[in-house]
Amino acid sequence: MEARSPSARLVGNGGGIDPVGPAVRAGIDPAGRPVREGRMLLLVLFLLLLGTFILMVVRRRDIGRLTSFATLLAAVMLMIWMQNNGLLPGSQGRFSDDRPRTSLDPPAPAPRAP
Repeated sequence: MEARSPSARLVGNGGGIDPVGPAVRAGIDPAGRPVREGRMLLLVLFLLLLGTFILMVVRRRDIGRLTSFATLLAAVMLMIWMQNNGLLPGSQGRFSDDRPRTSLDPPAPAPRAP
């Protein structure tokens, strides 16, 4: 049996523990600042992509492999960016309201009567 912390809340989909809490899920950390996830990972991936481009120009060998690696890095960076901005199903971000709702999104709030 696992110990439960008082700040953890139960997740409705399996009874597991969600140690993050509703404030962080909404995009606000405990200090009141907006949560920006993946910044360091995007920086590392960008530096790898830049290094790959430099290798392509300088060495002029294995262009096919380096191009494939650069494409993979760019696709991963795009997916992280899309998730951070709420453009993927099930993610929340600044563009969440602009994309169509899917079954992975939480239910929409009921409309208010005027």
